[in-house]
Amino acid sequence: MKKISIILSMIFLLTGCNAPSNDSDKIEIYTTFYVMSEFARVIGGDHVVVTQLLSDGGDAHNYEPTSQNIANVATGDLFIYNSDQLEHYAQDIIESSGNDRLKVVMAAQGIELIQNDHGLDPHTWLSLKNAKIELKNILDAYCEIDNDNADYYQSNYDEYVQELEDLDKSYEQGLAPFVNREIVVEHEAFAYLCADYGIVQKSVTGITSEGEATANQIKSAVDYINSEQIKVIFYQEELNEKVMQTIAQETRTELLPLSTIASLSSEDVAAGSDYLSVMRQNLENIVYALDQIN
Repeated sequence: MKKISIILSMIFLLTGCNAPSNDSDKIEIYTTFYVMSEFARVIGGDHVVVTQLLSDGGDAHNYEPTSQNIANVATGDLFIYNSDQLEHYAQDIIESSGNDRLKVVMAAQGIELIQNDHGLDPHTWLSLKNAKIELKNILDAYCEIDNDNADYYQSNYDEYVQELEDLDKSYEQGLAPFVNREIVVEHEAFAYLCADYGIVQKSVTGITSEGEATANQIKSAVDYINSEQIKVIFYQEELNEKVMQTIAQETRTELLPLSTIASLSSEDVAAGSDYLSVMRQNLENIVYALDQIN
């Protein structure tokens, strides 16, 4: 990473005066993006302080760490990221922090990545089953760092996993009536969600959110929607809607959101949105879309 040498030279200036204050009895945790932050908080509860490196609306694919980010991680107890496939910059953050006591959790450790036409899909957390694995990896780290409160962390984990399992059953039941389970999405980010429930995603663009769809990609999507008589297509709220609006107009289809949850903003959270509520909304929208073609 080009900025690393500059970052390293600034760390010693920043760690002494600008690191966030923290209750010494709490685990100081740094995460990359929203989902990692929520998972860290739901298990850690009152015993952790969680700071997210990406700002609201930041793209986890393309993030570049700042000198302040690195300086803060240099004072932390735990750094949580999803995977090297998504946060390609994670190892640079860890190494540049110079924090020998920093414990690192790659939350997606143990999850087999899905290969599709555009490469390995890093959006592992969109599977409720995978979410349990990611939470367990975080739980294990907490118990290792703070074994005195292991029962507390375990209880929080068990409670949240029960909610995940209940929602998983809702997906199974909600999608059960549908034989045709084809959906059209903007960004090929839903392989794990689709794999869990036999859904087939057709994307306009590839796995990453970089760049705009080409004219050929748009034409291919329009042809597919018309040939398959798709009635509802999905956009991602964190991306530019213009491409999907154009396709919807061309095909006279309805446009609904389908979220990766990666860029949930502080305003969304303040309004009551979280991982579970957005996954429920995703289910509701998928069920509605499939109902139009079955």
